[in-house]
Amino acid sequence: MSFVKHKSTNLFIILLIAVLFVPSATAAFRYLQEGMKLPIINNTDILTGEKVSTDKIIKDNNMLIVVFWSTWSKRSVEELISLKKITLLHPNDRFKIIAVNVESQKMSAQLTEKVVQFTKDLDLPFPVIIDNNLEIFYQFGVIAVPSTAITDTTGVIRYGPAGFSLTTHDLIIDSIDVLLGKKVVTVSDTLKKGYIPNLKSSRYYNLALNLRNKRMYERALANVEIAVKNDSLFPVPYSLMGEIYNILHENEKSLNYYKKAVTLDSTFVAAWNGVGELHLKNNHIDSAITALNRAISLDEFYAPALLNLALCYSEQGDKEKALENLKIAQELHLQNPRPYYYLGLIYLNDSDTTNAITSFRDALDILYPAP
Repeated sequence: MSFVKHKSTNLFIILLIAVLFVPSATAAFRYLQEGMKLPIINNTDILTGEKVSTDKIIKDNNMLIVVFWSTWSKRSVEELISLKKITLLHPNDRFKIIAVNVESQKMSAQLTEKVVQFTKDLDLPFPVIIDNNLEIFYQFGVIAVPSTAITDTTGVIRYGPAGFSLTTHDLIIDSIDVLLGKKVVTVSDTLKKGYIPNLKSSRYYNLALNLRNKRMYERALANVEIAVKNDSLFPVPYSLMGEIYNILHENEKSLNYYKKAVTLDSTFVAAWNGVGELHLKNNHIDSAITALNRAISLDEFYAPALLNLALCYSEQGDKEKALENLKIAQELHLQNPRPYYYLGLIYLNDSDTTNAITSFRDALDILYPAP
């Protein structure tokens, strides 16, 4: 990438490293895929104080919708209103909704009260929980706000859209009708059975994921290799290996594992983004754009691919296209520092040092907000 042609000051180096190595919180879900079991969520409804358990909901033979939202996201508020309408139109159907608020990494009493009041004003007919420390957010690998997971009555994820639009609204309704047996075939072929891995492979994958999130990369790789050994057709572990080797700057290994993942599942959005990102790193811009557009064609709100596309267009000198993709990514998650970091890179590539520094500072302000 041509960003390296700029002579970096110590300030730039500190800023870039500080932002670049923030734990990734972008992947609709980086670490989950259709066909995998929904992680268990146990929390408390912020209005009623009642316990909320995904395990109990599914054991009662309900399908489940989990939506990640915040008050600062216009799209997520639109989705909550949409889900409220859907619920009121289907009062006797066997589906439940849980709204997970991801307002901030650190929830103050003032922020909590804001979320509570906001929830009261919306008058939602389903439980709302607050994701303190964004633990659930990171566990799922949420890529945008809003993001939604829809399961069948066994707790298997069948649809996971990122972002929200009128199309998403129609697809959610379509998903509910199919999963409840009201419709045999989806209008849009949205629902995927996905690949269901064997239990041992799934267990070692989840262990590897936990180790990766703790930055224990070598141990994570050892466990994900066991997952692959026990089920070589399970695509998600290959993508995780691609991500870890990417972090470790072993680009060739990373690219090969991402390619293996998309070979096993040609609709694997996160893996296509990985392929594009590695081509971008290797300065193969045309190949990167092809892979990233494949990711966007599968999920138009996949923020990591939008960010990488922005860098690709910046490399080609198309600043307008770069900023267009970046703006969409920013709208998907206003509290994510990465779009501001990428904006800084674009300005830096355009030799606009002043705006680059401003963007990097914006990213740091999100990472380390003033007390």
